Amino acid sequence: MSRYLYTFCFYLGLPIIFVRLLWRSLKNPKYRLRWKERLGIYDKLFPSNHQQTIVIHAVSVGEVHAAMPLIKALQNSEPDLRIVITTSTPTGSARVTALLKDSVDHVYLPYDLPGAVQRFLNHYKPVALVLMETELWPNLIHYANQGNIPVLLINARLSEKSRKGYSRLGSLLKSMLLQISWIGAQSSDDKQRFLSLGMPLDRIDVCGSLKFDIQVSQDQ
Repeated sequence: MSRYLYTFCFYLGLPIIFVRLLWRSLKNPKYRLRWKERLGIYDKLFPSNHQQTIVIHAVSVGEVHAAMPLIKALQNSEPDLRIVITTSTPTGSARVTALLKDSVDHVYLPYDLPGAVQRFLNHYKPVALVLMETELWPNLIHYANQGNIPVLLINARLSEKSRKGYSRLGSLLKSMLLQISWIGAQSSDDKQRFLSLGMPLDRIDVCGSLKFDIQVSQDQ
């Protein structure tokens, strides 16, 4: 499958995606809010005071918790770095706010469509894009690569079932993996599965799971 075919299919499915958001909003009204962010449209200008910006994508609550050691380490070692956390769910968004208050910026990651992704990258102008676990989005990675933005996949995991599913993407997956700067895999098994899909050996290491570094107080 080519990236163009993938994008065409994504556009066709967009009405279904929005209907699904409306359906989910029956239980959680927050799914009705901030739809423009999902299309890479922002009401406020992002401050341009020459601070470097890094984007960390943690899709929902579990990934937000897993990313906390990295976020805290960056805040301690690089206090002038602006950190933008993206999520895909209201629960993930609420957790970012609860844990990090206004010490980071937060928006929803836009849908993986060329226009939305380019607007997102042009708006925040990150010096690096960090994806948690297995958040592989072809257009996001492609346009980050075009903009010379390093893409890092950390705390990466890949089950055998997922490996078989991804292998069906053929050239789309292989080209996407070649555009990733580095993968930090959770285990040697995860590493081998990524290698079997075409990830270069010199760009993947076993780093264990970030969950063992999580230190979140009980009252948060």
